[in-house]
Amino acid sequence: MTAGRPLAVESPLSPAQEERLAELVEELSEAPAHVAQQRLATLAAAHPDLAEPLRELFATMLVTEAVAEQSTVLDAGTLRPPAEPVAIDLATVARVFTETPGLFFERFGLAGLHAALAWVVVMPGLAWVLRRLLLPTF
Repeated sequence: MTAGRPLAVESPLSPAQEERLAELVEELSEAPAHVAQQRLATLAAAHPDLAEPLRELFATMLVTEAVAEQSTVLDAGTLRPPAEPVAIDLATVARVFTETPGLFFERFGLAGLHAALAWVVVMPGLAWVLRRLLLPTF
């Protein structure tokens, strides 16, 4: 429910209306986005009893597509090609993080935070192992 008015898709529909709505949504989902937007107005005019739920479902479809485009997973487990590698200098990461945390997240996102966290977690153990290996034993 939105602030003030219920969503049309929350209103009860008859089985026949649900079937028609499903067919209309399927028709819109199969068309390219710019064609589907034009077709939406025609379908809403032709089916005034389903106009509001159709518009709301169409908006939801557009948002879902936009999120899916930004997803790292494409089809059935296929991953997008990795982005261009970015060299991350730990000194730069630490400096940017301490000076302006907002800029840090803007530039490095969670990858930078994960890298800094991994460094903090791994380095004490690595230092201990190196010390044990490199110090002479008496």
